Amino acid sequence: MLRVQTRFGRSLKCWFLLAIFAVIFVTSVFSVAQSPSAAAGTIREIAAALRAKQYAAALRLIDPALRDSPNDARLRSMQGMALSALHRTSEALAAYQRVLKISPNYLPALEGAAQIEYEAGDKSAVSLLERILKENPEDMTSHAMLGALHYKQGDCRGAVLNFERSRKAIENQPTALQQYGSCLAQTDRVDDAIAVFQELVESTPGNNQTRTRLAALQLSAKRPKDAIVTLQPLLAERSEARNGVPDVRVAELASAAYEADGNTKEAVGLLNRALAAYPRDIDLYVDLAAMAFDHHSFASGIDVMTAGLRVLPDAVALYLERGVLYVQIGDFEKAEADFEKAQELDPQQTLSQVAQSKIAEQKGNVDEALKSVQRSLAETPNDAFLLYTRAEMLVQKGAEPGSADFQLALESARKAVTLQPRILAARNILCSLYLSAGQFGAAAEQARQILKEDPGNESALYHLIVSLRREGNTEELPDLLKRMAQLRQAANKGTWLRSQEDQSADTHQ
Repeated sequence: MLRVQTRFGRSLKCWFLLAIFAVIFVTSVFSVAQSPSAAAGTIREIAAALRAKQYAAALRLIDPALRDSPNDARLRSMQGMALSALHRTSEALAAYQRVLKISPNYLPALEGAAQIEYEAGDKSAVSLLERILKENPEDMTSHAMLGALHYKQGDCRGAVLNFERSRKAIENQPTALQQYGSCLAQTDRVDDAIAVFQELVESTPGNNQTRTRLAALQLSAKRPKDAIVTLQPLLAERSEARNGVPDVRVAELASAAYEADGNTKEAVGLLNRALAAYPRDIDLYVDLAAMAFDHHSFASGIDVMTAGLRVLPDAVALYLERGVLYVQIGDFEKAEADFEKAQELDPQQTLSQVAQSKIAEQKGNVDEALKSVQRSLAETPNDAFLLYTRAEMLVQKGAEPGSADFQLALESARKAVTLQPRILAARNILCSLYLSAGQFGAAAEQARQILKEDPGNESALYHLIVSLRREGNTEELPDLLKRMAQLRQAANKGTWLRSQEDQSADTHQ
């Protein structure tokens, strides 16, 4: 069973109890087959005891009344309420279930049973809440509870739907709002998620976790300036023990925001200050390596990784990062040494195997590289990176459609994409293979999937244009060709700018 006992759940329990009271006491007369209804005076006495929270006294009144009217839905529901309040939940649930056998749609019993099952995290609470909503579609409390259960079960679409229908009920419930916001983000409604987390930050300004989540969402929505503003209170916090450096994860997130905003100097400075305070944090070294790679500062990146390995001599990630940087400057021997060390420290990871194969490939020994990948795949046949690498190498060898190598490349790329849909390079290889095989519709679908993730992917755009042309589908071509021209213009502009910077540097030397 899932556990969902939270402050949110407890507050909903209060609302549910009020709802049960309201339905029972507004109903002046309710009788069911085979039994006379309990006397109105007895009902009033029991109600008064329940309102006064005298639950044991209420049960003393209920028991003799039930002997006379064993199937009275009001009495059984009141019994369930009293037993639940006394934490005799299994007996309370039995009381509610007895009512539902006789009268399946009796709301107080449905609500009482749903509350008990909800607090226990039992999946049957979902069906009970849905039955309540069938009777009363506007019941915001039931929608809120159903939203929380869907969230716990990983059904974000169901959670969002129900949280939206209970917006007023959850507006003062931080846990529910966090669940709502998280699910909005997971269903690609990032702007709506940002609005929810903004609301949370304003209502609970001291909640650092919520503030960090908001900044991360703003960064993912390409709003780095907003993320920086959101993080300012956390960046301003000073820790005497850490010489004024903010929390390490906050520093990482802020650095990413500054970098996305074009302020690389501040981004690098933040990471360096954080690294001085937290010298054993591997993620900080990896972040600096990534930044060095992006800015073609390979030598400085190597220096940082080397410094990190003095502190953390068994850090596999640092050997891998340094190996990648060595490849960029053409120092293959040192790169191979780092990849071999990473493999020695962690034989389970395959990135170093892929990297070693790439080095062999760059040295012109594709056959040797391919054999290395084949050996690795024999041990880990479901490794998406190795499968993609095999497909790429077979293509480089010139595998022709209809050949065994071509079929193996196609199967490898297809499996890599199935295992790891977000490896865009694998999708591009698969797209190219589909084109070669004359499967233009499949090629176009892969290209579209890539462009969803990376709208500026020139290879995917080219593949999509070729696929549509081969299919005879010309409707989209003018817009796609215009996009291609814009991408090429932007790329040429970037090349020109770098050329001008190089010329300027030469002039000043």
